[in-house]
Amino acid sequence: MMALSKLTVVIGRATGGVDVSGLAPAGWRIGQGESVHGHSLVMTRGIAGHVNPSEVMLRRQIMLMKYVQKRKYLLYFQCMKHDIGLIILSLITIIVIGVLMFFSGPGPEEPRINMLESASLTLADQAGDGYTAIASVSLSAGGFVSIHNMLSIAPSEPIGASIYLEPGVHENLVINLDERMELGSSYAALIRVDNGDGVLDYSDDRAGVVGEEVVREDFVFIGEPVE
Repeated sequence: MMALSKLTVVIGRATGGVDVSGLAPAGWRIGQGESVHGHSLVMTRGIAGHVNPSEVMLRRQIMLMKYVQKRKYLLYFQCMKHDIGLIILSLITIIVIGVLMFFSGPGPEEPRINMLESASLTLADQAGDGYTAIASVSLSAGGFVSIHNMLSIAPSEPIGASIYLEPGVHENLVINLDERMELGSSYAALIRVDNGDGVLDYSDDRAGVVGEEVVREDFVFIGEPVE
C-alpha cells in the first residue's frame, strides 16, 4: 500500500474576515497556516505517489481567482453599507433641521432705523422774509427737521434743514433755508432720523415714522415778498 502524504500550497496572506472554506477545489482544503511569509492562507490535500506540478499550479490559479473575486464582492458590499449609512444620516439631519426651522418660525423683526417711539412736529403758516421757518418739534431719537417744496401733495426736493437735534423737545426752532420761499406756496416739513453720525444725509437719514405714519407738517408761506 502506498503511503499518503500532504501537499501544501500557499495561496497568499491570511484572510481578513473573508470565509474561503467553500472556495477549495474538489479534494482540497483551505485554512490558515504558517509559511516563510508568516501567517498565510494555504490549500492542502492528501497525496499518494507522484504529484503533477502542472495540476498543482492549475489548482492554485483557480483558487486564487475565486478568492480574489470573493474579496471584490465583500469590499463592494462593505462600501455600499458605508455609503447607505451616510445617506441615511444625511437625510435624518436634513429632516431634523427642517422641523426645527418650521417650528421656530422667523425671528423678531429688527426695528427700522427711521422708526420713532414718539415724535411731533408743529409749524404754523410762515411769515417773515422767507429765508427761515419756525417750528416746534419733539422726537425720541436724534435727527433733523427738513423743509421741502411740494410736488402736488407730496414733498419734493429739500430747500433747507435744521441743525442736528438731540432727542427731546425743541421749541421755536429756527430752520435756515437755502432758498427763499415763494409767497402763497405750500411746503412740507419732515423729521429725519439720524443714522448715527450727526450729519444730515438725505439719502440715508430717512423720514421718521411713528407707527405707520410719516411725521409731517404742511404749511404755507404768507409773509410779505421782499422787494
